[in-house]
Amino acid sequence: MAPFDMNDNEKKNGDRYHFNLSEKRLICSLEKDQEDLLYRNVILGAEIQTDYCEIRFKHSINGPWMSKKERKLLVTLGVVMTNKLIEYLDKERGSIDFLITPKGNLCIYDTCTGGSGYSTELIKPEVLKYVLKEMYELLVASKSRDEILDKFSYKYINAIDIKSAIKWLESELAINK
Repeated sequence: MAPFDMNDNEKKNGDRYHFNLSEKRLICSLEKDQEDLLYRNVILGAEIQTDYCEIRFKHSINGPWMSKKERKLLVTLGVVMTNKLIEYLDKERGSIDFLITPKGNLCIYDTCTGGSGYSTELIKPEVLKYVLKEMYELLVASKSRDEILDKFSYKYINAIDIKSAIKWLESELAINK
């Protein structure tokens, strides 16, 4: 059952309305005399379904959570984690992508509608351990940020921080021995 604010409601005069995030509006209508009630560029959440895995990082076991202020570190982890997960699964790079959420979490998601289950493989401990270990090895061996980027991630060339990512991975791998 949908939350109350998402349900259609009816006023005493018979007008139907629904809530959105900022205001109460009359419900969309297909009647010609009410064309102004149709909203452009509205995507309903159920229209685009995919699999995703959202990860919240800490600096250390007792340290603070990472925030969106640490964008370069999060982007670096996102690029490399996505690449290593794809490598582990032996799939095409375009099958998975990532984004940084407004709260500073890393969200890795399947790019095909409906999802293919690739990104959710990260919940398996053996997959995550492999990916973290391989991420570390790649970053330590890389001489420049160009070595970790591909045609899907090259747009992040100015948002890569290899040193911070190596430092975080060293801490994480030491905890999870």
